[in-house]
Amino acid sequence: MLETKQLRIFKTVVEVGGFTRAGQRLNLSQPAISQHVRALEKELGVPLLLRIGKATRLTPAGEVLLQCATQVLDKLEEVQRVLAEDGDGRATIVRLG
Repeated sequence: MLETKQLRIFKTVVEVGGFTRAGQRLNLSQPAISQHVRALEKELGVPLLLRIGKATRLTPAGEVLLQCATQVLDKLEEVQRVLAEDGDGRATIVRLG
């Protein structure tokens, strides 16, 4: 099952352009970042990133995942924000689709 942590790490690698910089931004080691991305690729059964020296490029599957991950992470942030604003314990309707 996909984990939000993996999606955040993948998205950060793409945004900053590499594993080392993603590790610096997320306060994780470069090997830990690589392990999370490899686990994600293994789970999905497709390569997501082309590693060219220290640079990375998205594969077609990586482009699809980036779009989906961005939508999922944005929705999760919206849910957290709405629930934090509501704060009185009443149910709030959040549209996910």
